[in-house]
Amino acid sequence: MQAKHDHSLSALQRDLRALLNRPGYSQDVVAKAVGVDQPVVSRAKNGELRRITPRVRKLCAYVENELGDVHVPQEVLRATKAYMGAGGDPKLLCDTISLLVAAIRPTSATVAE
Repeated sequence: MQAKHDHSLSALQRDLRALLNRPGYSQDVVAKAVGVDQPVVSRAKNGELRRITPRVRKLCAYVENELGDVHVPQEVLRATKAYMGAGGDPKLLCDTISLLVAAIRPTSATVAE
């Protein structure tokens, strides 16, 4: 979640909406990944939850993890600099990374397995 460990219902609503706008995420996908019913995700998205329960905490933790800051290891930075230093194409690098992201993002087919 944008405000680390902000488990307020309004923060959950805001951040869940942001997550659901990303490719590969739907209410069903999130519900299955968290282990809650889809209506819980829908109510959280629409601001209809009234209290924080253990299921809502699980949803908060999942959304926080999915939206959280990503640490880039030094070896990745070194490899990127080496690639660019050798004359690599930055657009090709970005396209390749986008392809890899698409390959690992949850979809309804991969979550159902």
